[in-house]
Amino acid sequence: MTSDWDNGESRRYPSAASKDGHEASTHEPEEARMVEDTPNRDATLLASSVRLPEHVVHRGFAAETVVLNLKTGKYHGLNPVGGRMLEVLEQTETVQQAARQLAAEYEQPIETIEEDLCSLCADLAARDLIETNAPGAD
Repeated sequence: MTSDWDNGESRRYPSAASKDGHEASTHEPEEARMVEDTPNRDATLLASSVRLPEHVVHRGFAAETVVLNLKTGKYHGLNPVGGRMLEVLEQTETVQQAARQLAAEYEQPIETIEEDLCSLCADLAARDLIETNAPGAD
């Protein structure tokens, strides 16, 4: 098994570590923030619920959360922030509720968290690691 994905490398969160294990910088040039913070939020996704399919298992460790797709045999690593996002997504009814909780925890603007959660959900869904249910789709 090989890891083909390491999501969550985010300079926005104080707890995000870089690949070399050092604390990631929370300071970046204004131009980079403007490009990075362009809204990429999906209103339907924000109103959706998220669940892990039966063929996906995960386990949190100090430095990362490992998510294993039993169908493909591939594992995927999430840094502590990505792991926390996945944990909160499982505990809340909608992506929007998860965003509110995480915004409070990380003391970040809700728009930033929504954008990051939508990106994370899109990445996880593309790898068949989560399923989303839009309202009324039951």
